[in-house]
Amino acid sequence: MFKDDFIFCAGGTSCTHASTINQTGPITACLSDSIFLTCNTDPTFSYQWRLNGTYIPGAVDSIYYPTQSGNYSVLISQNGCPEVSNDISVTVAPTPNPPFITSSGSFVPCQASSVTLSVPNNFATYSWSSGGTSSSEVITSSGSYSVTVTNSGGCASTSLPFNVNASFVQPPDVCIVGVNPQD
Repeated sequence: MFKDDFIFCAGGTSCTHASTINQTGPITACLSDSIFLTCNTDPTFSYQWRLNGTYIPGAVDSIYYPTQSGNYSVLISQNGCPEVSNDISVTVAPTPNPPFITSSGSFVPCQASSVTLSVPNNFATYSWSSGGTSSSEVITSSGSYSVTVTNSGGCASTSLPFNVNASFVQPPDVCIVGVNPQD
């Protein structure tokens, strides 16, 4: 019994080449990392990378740089004979936006004083250039401070430097005296 709209093939020969991704998985990386997948090569091969079984437009080289999570495979054709590799699982975690440092407090001349630098308290870890490991850092001296934060996916981002000036020296007043010669 035959059914309409079905294709049935019988016979034929097997392809003589293999399709293999060189990396082993699963692979976990941050979007800011330069991760790539490569496969076996031959001058007579043509390549088509796939994500979750769907062709990736333009991904026709022997190397591919994944930018999203999923199962990747490569279809390698030689003389019209296609072979598909096994899937490799790739998880791409987002990189957090660099945190913006805010400050509170002020330095008071001739007194022990400090400024507190802070970033949002929604990251997994914090690493301040001054050594602190929380979402805020108490500063007691001048300097340029930054913080590297890590999200729950293990991806890190570093703030722009935040400059603190604890100097209390007032600029001197300048008096300019001039002489007008009499004619």
